[in-house]
Amino acid sequence: MARLGNAIGTESSIESGIITDARDVFQRERYEQRLDYQLAVITRQFYRNKTVDKQQVKQIVEEFIRDVEIVLRELEDAKRRAEQEEVRKIDKIRQLLVEGAKINSGKFKKELEKFGSSLKSNIVAALRSERRRERRLRRGKAPIGYFLKKVRQDKALEIDIARRTGAEVKDIQQEHQLTSEFNYLIKALSEAIA
Repeated sequence: MARLGNAIGTESSIESGIITDARDVFQRERYEQRLDYQLAVITRQFYRNKTVDKQQVKQIVEEFIRDVEIVLRELEDAKRRAEQEEVRKIDKIRQLLVEGAKINSGKFKKELEKFGSSLKSNIVAALRSERRRERRLRRGKAPIGYFLKKVRQDKALEIDIARRTGAEVKDIQQEHQLTSEFNYLIKALSEAIA
């Protein structure tokens, strides 16, 4: 069966891509800040009724428009690449569904039945073996290893039971203590009221 490829690149390629992108972003920000500063100076001159160089304004605005067009093109490219990636993923999913539909259900059912029968025979064999061991243990003819294993299991079970009953006894003792305190408070309140 085909597997989906790793959509994420390696860690080093991601890091190098982020660093490269970050450098590009910082360089572009510095460039845009310079343009913004130049536009702010020209705007300030215009508001103070100073003469403004028309050619300089035209050049800065055209440069700003070119920069915005570059950003818009990059966004369109990124959008197109993302759409292509999604289409590729959808095609892989379709391919997996087609391959899944090609599986012969009869053959698959036979394999499951074979697995179930082998599992059943293994369980039956294990239960018979355990029953024989238990019978030998009751008769006193069990191997020493099996006997020691049973003793350890019984001891662990006793410890677990003792721990649980101890916790319950502790809870019951706390209940009795709380009940006696509650009765004392009721008695004190009834004496105070009377």
